[in-house]
Amino acid sequence: MINFADRIIDAVKTKKNPLVIGLDTVWEEIPDIIRSQYKSAGAAIYIYNKMIIDSICDIVPAIKLQTAHFERYGVSGMITMTTTAQYAKSKGLLVIVDGLRGGNSAVCESYSKAFLEKPDNTLADGHPLREGAFNIDALTVNSYISETAMGYFTEIAKNNGKGIFIAVRNADREPTSIQNIIASDGREIYKHVADKVNAEGAFSFGKYKYSSVGAIVKGINIEEIKEIRKLLPKCILLVPGRCEDEGCTVGAIPYKEYFNEDGLGALICASKSIIYAYKADKWKEQYNEETFAAAARAETLSLIEKIKG
Repeated sequence: MINFADRIIDAVKTKKNPLVIGLDTVWEEIPDIIRSQYKSAGAAIYIYNKMIIDSICDIVPAIKLQTAHFERYGVSGMITMTTTAQYAKSKGLLVIVDGLRGGNSAVCESYSKAFLEKPDNTLADGHPLREGAFNIDALTVNSYISETAMGYFTEIAKNNGKGIFIAVRNADREPTSIQNIIASDGREIYKHVADKVNAEGAFSFGKYKYSSVGAIVKGINIEEIKEIRKLLPKCILLVPGRCEDEGCTVGAIPYKEYFNEDGLGALICASKSIIYAYKADKWKEQYNEETFAAAARAETLSLIEKIKG
């Protein structure tokens, strides 16, 4: 069974870039030309996502699905998330589900089986069971759970060739934020979380010597990112979209700072700047509601060049 870190790095090498497209599609942002054809928000979102996937599947290694943007539409939304993931996988993309799952041990066991186990059509008392309901490639996980609870995620991921990304650091500057609290040893809490990520990933290295237990990281300055990179030398960092690409006002950090000297070790995420590119001043003269997918591809290619630069 191929290690997840190897699979994602192979995909990055094949596509020659580490860009992950976040399909954070919501009904209100979909062009009227699509919304008018479907009575269900889930159906319209699926068609929109499908067309975006078709436009970028040959140039990026993976997509990311934020569960909140699907859960808001109830059962229809969760069906849409599942079908979107299945379609993306059929087009050769890896699928990361951003659910930040956590809870007690029993809850985490169920989450890990739902998202990370491969489908197993077995019979129990004459009734068919299907474990691994979503069967995606990697899942984001809350860091503030017990070792036993985390163990379910890491073990099931390892046994199924899947990966997890543990939340370590976001760009919150508030000193009262939990991640910034100074522990008794004088180190911030997020650095202790980084230590935990290293420990959890110690037994999941692949041929590239990277762990399948990754970290979600977005620092507030270059010095901090360099320090985190040293704390997590063999961890793949899942980096939320740069602020300038997502319309945020917080200063951006150069992409290169997240990578190791081998050019590996990070995945850069972008969502709204890609999937709604046709609305941007940069592209609105060239694209419109009918050509939104082409605009998404154009912006993806533009961002890839920025990352390489």
